[in-house]
Amino acid sequence: MQNCWPAWQSCQPNPPEFEDIPFLPMRDLLQYFRRGQVKPSEAVQAYAERIERINPMINAFVLTQIDKAMDQAVAADARYANGTARRLEGLPIATKDLFDWEEGVRNTFGSRVFKERYEFLPPADAIYNRRLFEAGAISLGKTATCEFGHKGITASPAWGDTSTPFRIGYNAGGSSGGSAAAAAAFLVASTEGSDAGGSVRIPAAPCGVVGWKPSYNRITQGVPPFPVNPLLHVGPIDRTVYGAAVLGDLMSVPYSPDPFGQLKPLECERNLEAGVRGLRIGYTLDWDIYPVEDEVKSVIDDNICAFEQAGATVEPVHLGLSEAMMPIRGRPVNVDDVVEMFEYGMGSLYAGSIVNYFGAMGIDVMYDPSVLTPKILELINLGFELKATDIRDVESDSQAIRDTFAALWSVNDNPSGYDLIVGPAIACLPQRLPNAGDGSTVGPSEINGVPINPQLGWCCTALQNWTGDPAVSLPAGCYDGMPVGMQIVGARGCDEMVMAAARVWERMRPWYGRLPRDL
Repeated sequence: MQNCWPAWQSCQPNPPEFEDIPFLPMRDLLQYFRRGQVKPSEAVQAYAERIERINPMINAFVLTQIDKAMDQAVAADARYANGTARRLEGLPIATKDLFDWEEGVRNTFGSRVFKERYEFLPPADAIYNRRLFEAGAISLGKTATCEFGHKGITASPAWGDTSTPFRIGYNAGGSSGGSAAAAAAFLVASTEGSDAGGSVRIPAAPCGVVGWKPSYNRITQGVPPFPVNPLLHVGPIDRTVYGAAVLGDLMSVPYSPDPFGQLKPLECERNLEAGVRGLRIGYTLDWDIYPVEDEVKSVIDDNICAFEQAGATVEPVHLGLSEAMMPIRGRPVNVDDVVEMFEYGMGSLYAGSIVNYFGAMGIDVMYDPSVLTPKILELINLGFELKATDIRDVESDSQAIRDTFAALWSVNDNPSGYDLIVGPAIACLPQRLPNAGDGSTVGPSEINGVPINPQLGWCCTALQNWTGDPAVSLPAGCYDGMPVGMQIVGARGCDEMVMAAARVWERMRPWYGRLPRDL
């Protein structure tokens, strides 16, 4: 079935059987909580039993904290009983094992350095996680990532490979692959991830879920060791657009110490049903610079008419990236140039922030280079070697990318501009992501005969980390039983429009009923 996935029958009057609790969308589970038909403690127990059975197959969680979660769930039971329940009271979630900290909960960053030698207990919650906990969400544990989130794959020597639940042995994508796999396999009600080159949106594609990166700093970073940086974003991962909107709105509650934070939270849940009637949508099958497999193009091309059926004008768009960057590079631009920009940015952060931050605590991240993923060591050394002129060149490239997209948006006084742009989330089918089995997995090194960087060159997501524009990845359809991811992008600040379009797509091309219940 390539074009349309079955719909999910939403919240029924009668309570679900215990074994069916994990399969409920967030909206339904919270409704059952409020009706008193399901207790949070029952939900935590149901998810715990499923994690115990399913997680060994897909490796989504690297740490679980079920006893702690059950204590919190019992307290949530009491809040529902006495009428003091909060917005997400008792909702079982998970947090990524990167800089998505939980105070006092061990964090390994996907690294053997922190798994084998140093026990790092974060001194505080990441602000966005704190917002979810303040709303009553309960963490079941930490989800897998690659070492320090450096590639579009979730695999590390510390914890091994993470699989998409759609086909065991094929990678979930990354670097928030543990979160995406946990959501897709019904191991949590919802979850979150961080995104510096697509790490929320990339794994959403092979896992068949929703991964939303809001506009830059709509969700404050609010965690050391990284300073405020234009690459770094945070976002929700959920099985439904509604669930992602609810989490994103709550995570965006302002944090006053952040000088670049927004003054008010997002309101995507409230605007989800705005529709796309009258909008002008451009669609691209390659984002100008990516070699994309024909099968990926065909799924998106076959389904893009859904927006037209919903009342939007849809037409092909040429972005003009190569033309914009030609004066800087002096030659046609390709995807490896964008990957190089990412590596320069992350290398400088790794060398200047991670090494120094943990070094000040007596933790030698580089104590034994043989323990580090070779690519991480390469990026750290690159960061130490970069000159100010190298960083300046990256800034010039990134400004050209921002200018290119800014010129396309209708909100920027462009009468012939677009409200949204749609295209592939990743350039290959999930079938091209077989796990190596030892934590060394990377993506394909070529697509359509074009050599690419296997770390990130197949991920059509990094452009929006440089522009700061909102972008959501969701299933466009499927090919040979595996999901194909599509990305919807809007102008910076137009998050509500992006999520409303995602909701239209969800209604027109539903996917919930196709998510794998039995592995």
